[in-house]
Amino acid sequence: TIAKILSLRLNDIMGCCRQARGFLSGKSAQGLAYFIRIMDETTNMLETHLLSETIHNLILRSGLSDHYDEKDRETGTSRVQNLDELINAASQYPAGREGLAAFLETTLLNSSDEDPYAEEEKVTLITLHNTKGLEFDRVIITGLEEGLFPYIHADDTDWEGGMEEERRLFYVGITRAKKKLHLTTCYWRRIYGQEWEREPSRFIYEIPRELISGYGEADDNSPYTRGEAVYHRDYGEGQVQNVWLADGDEWMMIVQFGDKRKAEFICKYAPLERIG
Repeated sequence: TIAKILSLRLNDIMGCCRQARGFLSGKSAQGLAYFIRIMDETTNMLETHLLSETIHNLILRSGLSDHYDEKDRETGTSRVQNLDELINAASQYPAGREGLAAFLETTLLNSSDEDPYAEEEKVTLITLHNTKGLEFDRVIITGLEEGLFPYIHADDTDWEGGMEEERRLFYVGITRAKKKLHLTTCYWRRIYGQEWEREPSRFIYEIPRELISGYGEADDNSPYTRGEAVYHRDYGEGQVQNVWLADGDEWMMIVQFGDKRKAEFICKYAPLERIG
């Protein structure tokens, strides 16, 4: 069968696949037919949808997303986030073959073939899972936001390790720093090509305030600050998770209470008392 397929001598892969269907049967034929259907669908989407939407659909339809999501649950890794970042990167490029070509060209140019053992000053980009046993003078941990770190599935009962595993991983990360540790979060993040408002990671608030400098309040004029302890007569004690200026003149806030309930308030009308 292989020899028959090779003897077709067609110039394109999809042409070979279509011709090869006549030589296959059973699951092999079904699998190839599904592959052809996905590729045809992707080709059509490439001209009518955003590049990020096309790649997102391809990742879902190919089963890559489900595959790595299952692997992440088994091993406690976060490989599916690499697929998310691929979609985010593609959102910066237009639809069509020209956009795809530009995206692939940029990706190729950004790939590094430098000698990893060269003695020179450089920044090391590494996942937290791979930092165990390593130390650096200065460490910057990015993406400290709810849903990202800790990961969105960390509260699921079937997620191996769950929240404690995420917390352990955070501990590993912060203890890699010998001199300086920088923790960063953002108010907005591009996810699947769209801008989403983010909340700072709970892990930031678990660090004693006196150990952190430059805590990063949004504005000196805000009525509340992130991490501030408050009390609500119905919900009990809570902690300010986010404060922002809405519509240019109205301060808003999100408070998380002890039972993990989150509530949004207009600051000047919030029925809250400061604690401490």
